[in-house]
Amino acid sequence: MSYRGKKRRGEQRRYGFFHCDICDLDWESSHVYVAYGTDDALYEQECKNCGTAYYPDYVERLRCRDCQEVDCTCSDKERHVDPFKPHLEEHCLRCRSGRRCVPKRYR
Repeated sequence: MSYRGKKRRGEQRRYGFFHCDICDLDWESSHVYVAYGTDDALYEQECKNCGTAYYPDYVERLRCRDCQEVDCTCSDKERHVDPFKPHLEEHCLRCRSGRRCVPKRYR
């Protein structure tokens, strides 16, 4: 589904920064969904060490891989992350609710 489809449903994708208070693990994810027009995360992600679920500490808008700008005219709207790093669906509460973050063709 296109990014525009998510807007109509009231969600926007963001880049989130997480911290586990129990095992002190930090992680980032480019698959954080917020309520449209806000920075309020709608789904938690679990720490891969202890399984405790957290909302991100803060979120940023996704950056373009080509020009590194937030609001650009390029067609590719992804943050500068490793494109080969997998999305850990088993720790994502959005994916586990049945609303997958990554389309099946990209897994």
